[in-house]
Amino acid sequence: VHKAEFIILCIGKYSGFPNIPKFPLGKGPEVFKGKVMHSLDYSALDNKAAAEMIKNKRVTIIGSGKSALDIAAECANAN
Repeated sequence: VHKAEFIILCIGKYSGFPNIPKFPLGKGPEVFKGKVMHSLDYSALDNKAAAEMIKNKRVTIIGSGKSALDIAAECANAN
């Protein structure tokens, strides 16, 4: 079990549209009590708003490309 308060999906940013996985009914982001956001939406925030959103939270980043690494570094700096 991994506990997180915020999940950032870093898949599909550079393809021009967010790649949101399909989940079975009752097993997707709607059952997660925290916030789920795609890296496209996260990147659209200004630096101050993004830092405030992730501050003092356990953040899980799904992805392994450049956007995932950039956001992981931002999360480490904010926390």
